[in-house]
Amino acid sequence: MSISGSFFRRLIYTLFSKTCLIFQPLQLIVQINIQFSDFGRESPAVRRKEGNMAETTVIHERAILYYQNISESAAFVFTSLVNSEPKQKKLFNRRLASLPNDIIIRFDFEADISGYFAYFFSLKNALSICERLVPSIDNSFFDSDHLDILGELGNMISGNTLSKLVSVSSEIRLEPPRLTAFHEILADERGHMSYSSNFDVELGKMGVLLAIKKD
Repeated sequence: MSISGSFFRRLIYTLFSKTCLIFQPLQLIVQINIQFSDFGRESPAVRRKEGNMAETTVIHERAILYYQNISESAAFVFTSLVNSEPKQKKLFNRRLASLPNDIIIRFDFEADISGYFAYFFSLKNALSICERLVPSIDNSFFDSDHLDILGELGNMISGNTLSKLVSVSSEIRLEPPRLTAFHEILADERGHMSYSSNFDVELGKMGVLLAIKKD
């Protein structure tokens, strides 16, 4: 008795079809199990993002604390020497475009967060401050004598600021104050997070900027 080729083909087809029907549900079960085993498991990218957000929040909180101490130091020096108490306006998480930029005294520092802070004065305000501190100074023009006076003012602010920031970070290192230009502030902006505010003083307007280095 001979078996034709067509019979074998039908037999193979039938067995193959039944095998597929058996394995398709099993494949579906495996896929479902894999999906449920991954459910609720955070990816490394999500964990990194959450970690970065938490770190940014901590840095922001520290920056606000630093800014408060820096502002209080400037207010104390102005009140003591110039008899004019600065009144702070709203604090912004950026550099204000309205910051005066004729005279800028900058202080670089390193601590648990690092960067610099700076005090901004208009030329008119700077002349008024110098005249208040040294009444005999010639205010018909701005010269090296004015720079010397503002340098001493910067030293006083620096000393008072350091004594206040030590309570925030005992490892702080504060560089001596230096006069800087507005283009340097702009050049450093991309690598820093900025916090700034304007202050109303009797003699005009003063701006305070804190710039924290990004990682």
